[in-house]
Amino acid sequence: MRIVILGWVEFPYGSPSASRLRILSKGWIEQGATVHLVTTAKLQPVNTGIGEDFYMEGLTYESSYEEAQLDHSSFSKLSLVRHFKSLKRSWKIVRQLIDDNKCDVLYLWAWSATGCFPVVKMAQKKGIPYFFDICEWFTPDVFKWGLVNPMYYDDLLGRYLPGKTCSGVIAITHFIAHKYQKMNIPVIVVPAINDFKKEVIGTNGPDIQISNTSYNVLYAGFCKPGDGIEFLIQAIRLVKLNNIPVKLIIIGADGKSGASIKYKNICELDDKLRDIVEFRGKVPEKEYFRTLSSATVLVLPRKNTPTNEAAFPTRLPEYLTTGRPVLTTNIKDVSMYLENDVNAKIVESDSEHSLADGLIDLWQNPSKANEIGRAGKLRGAEVFDYRSYTKEIYKLFSRSLIDRKTKF
Repeated sequence: MRIVILGWVEFPYGSPSASRLRILSKGWIEQGATVHLVTTAKLQPVNTGIGEDFYMEGLTYESSYEEAQLDHSSFSKLSLVRHFKSLKRSWKIVRQLIDDNKCDVLYLWAWSATGCFPVVKMAQKKGIPYFFDICEWFTPDVFKWGLVNPMYYDDLLGRYLPGKTCSGVIAITHFIAHKYQKMNIPVIVVPAINDFKKEVIGTNGPDIQISNTSYNVLYAGFCKPGDGIEFLIQAIRLVKLNNIPVKLIIIGADGKSGASIKYKNICELDDKLRDIVEFRGKVPEKEYFRTLSSATVLVLPRKNTPTNEAAFPTRLPEYLTTGRPVLTTNIKDVSMYLENDVNAKIVESDSEHSLADGLIDLWQNPSKANEIGRAGKLRGAEVFDYRSYTKEIYKLFSRSLIDRKTKF
């Protein structure tokens, strides 16, 4: 089976999207498929210290983003124009793959009506099964100018584009799954996934010993709306006021760009936070799990928003892989997989007091914290390991190919 993935993804490293597609591809290749990924984003360099050389037998990838071929007019340098040029190139690449009989299944990691419609029509014309992987569901407030922004409607139409003609939808949450089940579309719920059998350097160390001199809380991610970083920072302040030697380490956000500037300034202006919050920025890929495992507690402070109701914290399985205790807010779907005080510490969202109370509880009960970490890793292997999910998706692909042969 030859699977072609199309979408905007910073590949092979640089985003949760890249991680999800790498792991899905790994599972399909283990089932006997080959995978070719076409991204409309610029490929991420692997020699910058952040990424590392990436190779997977059976997986090839290319980008339709060709900045060097743009002319030098100021208009063509606009990101929107560059994006549409990249889209057009991606359509040509996919068309050629279809014409050369190198595409049996089309997997769309894209929700833009503009971006998907041409390739959907190609697939329909050739009788190629196509599937959508839907991981987010945006509300108007996510877009600048809200309902006035045409990109919102392009995104919304793209999410309804699957209609009744696609062969299936892979949904990251039950919230999204229910929308497509109402359309009588085959749906498989695949939350964030990881490889729990892979030996990852730094994740098999001894239990963290909570001492009177250090309590390292680590958050991996960025300061996007809905991440809840503002509540986490204030929670750390409350923990500090309880005379606990807490330190917050933030990896991903560097405090020098985007929204992280605002939060770093808040910390620097607060004498209680100034010396205990560190914005470390991106860490090299090979050091990522070692860095996670160095923490006492790993935290996910997501807010309860309509966008987060549809999404799933992609860092959660990565956290659980380390065997460290994980504190997360109770956003939708999390409680379907994890149980509070058994394999995770689950607290109310949108509250610095709930986060602080959870962190203090883990600090005061180190044996309980370490047991939660061990149980979390075992539970993660049961519900977030990629193998069962990729086998189920592969079976759906296979059934769709049989149906295609019947119709054509």
